[in-house]
Amino acid sequence: SEGVVKVWRLVKRLSSEVHGVVEILSVDDHDVNHLVVDNMVSPLGYKVTPCMSAAEAVKLCRTREYLPDVILLDCMMPLMNGYECCEQLRQDFPCNVLPIIMVSAREKEEDVVKGFVSGCNDYVPKPYGVQELTERIAFQLKLRKLWSAELSKVAGRTSEGHPAFQVDQQFDQQALFDQQDNMAVDFQPSVAVLVCDLQELASGALQIEASRIPALVHA
Repeated sequence: SEGVVKVWRLVKRLSSEVHGVVEILSVDDHDVNHLVVDNMVSPLGYKVTPCMSAAEAVKLCRTREYLPDVILLDCMMPLMNGYECCEQLRQDFPCNVLPIIMVSAREKEEDVVKGFVSGCNDYVPKPYGVQELTERIAFQLKLRKLWSAELSKVAGRTSEGHPAFQVDQQFDQQALFDQQDNMAVDFQPSVAVLVCDLQELASGALQIEASRIPALVHA
């Protein structure tokens, strides 16, 4: 289907797919914050690309040949704030393809909720530590790896670089790839909710093989 092909093409445009390097797009109107992020994540081999405004970030994602793997998005910026930027990006890029982690000194409940409503994958209050940030990034990358594996199983490829999608008719293709409904319920007829300690979630998940996660959730 056209929707399947569109999503698969977005996945293949990721920096890690095109260049073999995970790119973090840092969106903040203060240079020093880009330097802080670079110092935190560059030892892991991640490449940091700075954007000084939300509008610049939206333009880059929409016009550049390849996409960043993760966006770190500051909430409070002039002209277009982080919430508005996130909403614009979600018009073109689903949350399971392009993770957006919002960062902000504003940590009231209404600010956090506003971030998730606008479409972010995670919300990190400032200041944050190296381990917290790197594990949150790694967790989002792992979730996308799992989702991409499921996508690959649903839509088979006959040869490398030439996708020929044969989608099983038991899946509702529109629901599966709708940009506004990228949830587990779109993949499975029944969904279990796993409640756990969020503080331990990221570090624990990084020790689990991607192929085992569905079995653990439904255990």
